[in-house]
Amino acid sequence: MGTAQASDALENLFIDHLFRSAAWAKPTALWVALFTSAPSDAGGGVEVSTGGYARVNLPPGDGNWTATQGGATGVSNGTGGMTSNNVAITFAAPTADWATVGWFALFSASSGGTMPGISASRALTASSSSWVMYRGPPLAVTYRPRT
Repeated sequence: MGTAQASDALENLFIDHLFRSAAWAKPTALWVALFTSAPSDAGGGVEVSTGGYARVNLPPGDGNWTATQGGATGVSNGTGGMTSNNVAITFAAPTADWATVGWFALFSASSGGTMPGISASRALTASSSSWVMYRGPPLAVTYRPRT
């Protein structure tokens, strides 16, 4: 499992919110997308688009995402800057092969939208005879400044 990095879009939102005059509203949805080639912090990559594929919404919330110190309760006070899913992420059963999925990304919308983070994932093959239910290891999302 790779560590996610902030996308260029998230870095710009953060800078504008913290240091400039633009306010940033918390998203009401976080859509998990699967990729067959790597997206970068600028976007790109090849998202699965066939066989009944659709992004899965795992909205912000303590029950869905861990605090940075782990667990589903309390304000984050860990030092690693990491959250992960607390619940299974279940995609619809493929109606045709999705090929080998090797990456995931989070988006603000079910289609298009802003990509706040990306990560390497374990490779898996989704075919019409199987479907994806991602429970663990969790989708670890860690944000650290670039050096």
